[in-house]
Amino acid sequence: MTEKTRFGAVRGRLEVIGPTTAADIADTFGLPAADVDFALAGLEHEGFAAARPLLLGVEGTEWCERRLLARIHRYTLDRLRKEIEPVNGRDFLRFLFKWQRLATGRARRDRRAWQPCSMCSTATSWQPARGSPTCCRRGSPTMTRSGSTGCACRARSRGDG
Repeated sequence: MTEKTRFGAVRGRLEVIGPTTAADIADTFGLPAADVDFALAGLEHEGFAAARPLLLGVEGTEWCERRLLARIHRYTLDRLRKEIEPVNGRDFLRFLFKWQRLATGRARRDRRAWQPCSMCSTATSWQPARGSPTCCRRGSPTMTRSGSTGCACRARSRGDG
């Protein structure tokens, strides 16, 4: 068998069989493994074949035609995309509320505690509140306008606001 014939036989086998080893190709054609390795190296150099190590810790190299390998990869991704099903809106919102911790009463209290005082002021004039024992006892952070003496949280806690 001439070199050109070996290249053609190995090329044809790779186009049909998919990922395989050089030993399998050599057994199929009854050729020495060195001749098949030489043909596979030549096909890899041409850009026709791709080599990768065998999976699961087995010694050796697996060979496949590049276009066939790309098609296998594309089919795998398409199959995986089909397995992912969209959820309905109600289940999605239930997940979001649980994920953001808005599904419990505690989250509503936390959200209310983080509302800043004196909403009518500009964003640049906000400073952390100082000397606000009511807010500090509750453990909720408070923001007041710079220069203001009171805290709107105190009025809310007394029932004034």
